[in-house]
Parts: sequence; structure tokens; C-alpha cells
Amino acid sequence: MVPVSETAVAAYFAGPEAAVTWGALRSVAPHVRPAIPVSAGRICYRIQPATQALPDAQSAADTVKIEAVAAPAASTVDLAVSQLLRFKKFSEDWDGYGAAKPVNSSVDAARKFVRSLAPESIVPQPALHADGNAILFYRGDDVYAELEFVGTTVEFFARRGEKECSSEFPIGAPLPLALSEIGFST
Repeated sequence: MVPVSETAVAAYFAGPEAAVTWGALRSVAPHVRPAIPVSAGRICYRIQPATQALPDAQSAADTVKIEAVAAPAASTVDLAVSQLLRFKKFSEDWDGYGAAKPVNSSVDAARKFVRSLAPESIVPQPALHADGNAILFYRGDDVYAELEFVGTTVEFFARRGEKECSSEFPIGAPLPLALSEIGFST
């Protein structure tokens, strides 16, 4: 004979409410599971796509439908900032030719500059100078701009067509006209 408690639990899980409750409580975050261990004792992780469970409105049986959730796409600003953050992890001789360790204050200033750009602004690509300073550059049709973050200033070179400009401005100051003409805006 089946105990009353087990009968009640079985009846509950057989009903539609249990399926919907289970679906609503299911995690919608990406699941990270260990995959194949590699040599040197490290484990590789495989990220599975995020899913969500929703009541199936087209079914009369009150079932749950599992759908994939689209991951948000990284913007060009996010990609530039993540590259700058990776630069901070480099050690001396990161280029194999004796380059200096990245200057954290320079990388942070470049990151803040990229984050301060207006949505309609062009987004420069990050690079590192051999002296460890962060550089942001943009190359487009008939335009080029390079900004190097040195101490408390931004040294820049800009070219648009035949017109060239080379100068500097304090970090946090308004952009010079030469950079605004190329397409930078804050």
C-alpha cells in the first residue's frame, strides 16, 4: 500500500500547476559545466546557451515550452574596454622586444575616455605603446586619429584629408576641434 504522503506528492506532480511552477523556478542564466580535463590539471568549461521555460499557450495540456534566450551582443565600446582591461594583465616584455609593463593609470584613463564617448561617436581601437602607455586609434576613409594617454594629458595626432593636427589636452577636458571633426564626441 502506498503511504498517503507519497500519493499526495505524486498527485501534485501529475497536475499542471507543478509543471508551470517548475518552469518558473528554472534558472535562465547560462549553465557552466566542466568538460574535458586538460593536461596540467586545468579544466575546460563549456558554456551552454541560456534557456527559459514558459507556459505553452498553444497546448491544451498546460505544458511548459523551453525556448533559447538570445544573449545580448557586445557593443564596440564594450569590446574596446575589455581589451584595455586585458592590457592591464600584461607583464614586462609583453611584445617580446622589451616593452614596458602597461601603465595602469594610462590604461584607466583610456578606458574612462572610451566610456565617456557619446553613442553617436566613432569608437577607437585600443593598443599599447612599447613604453606601457595606452593608445586609442581610429582609421577610416581619409581620416586617422591616434591618442596616447601620458600622465595627466592626452597627446594626439589627427589627419583628415590633407589637414593634420598634433597637440595635447588634459585628461577630462573638452575634445579639441581636430578630434571632433573626425567624429569623436563626448
